[in-house]
Amino acid sequence: MKIKYCGPGSFINVHPHGRHDKDEVKDYPDEFAEDLLATAKENKFEVVDGKSVDDNPLEKMTVAELQAILGDMEIDYSKDAKKADLISLVKAGKGE
Repeated sequence: MKIKYCGPGSFINVHPHGRHDKDEVKDYPDEFAEDLLATAKENKFEVVDGKSVDDNPLEKMTVAELQAILGDMEIDYSKDAKKADLISLVKAGKGE
């Protein structure tokens, strides 16, 4: 889902996806974007288009991004797990 950060600051750090500058449009996985919109209080975000455009399939994510998702889902994993194992755990956690 494409999300625009509207401020109030000039940027915000959106964990685990990194810096999101004011007026910049970024494409986040739908579930993450919905949580971001639901939990934003002082920081303002808006949906740019409601279509799901997932440019970050799990296979393209870094190990750190996958670990962050698993942490958010409260799923335990071995710290030395391979990327393929992390992808499997995320998919299992999402019921895929």
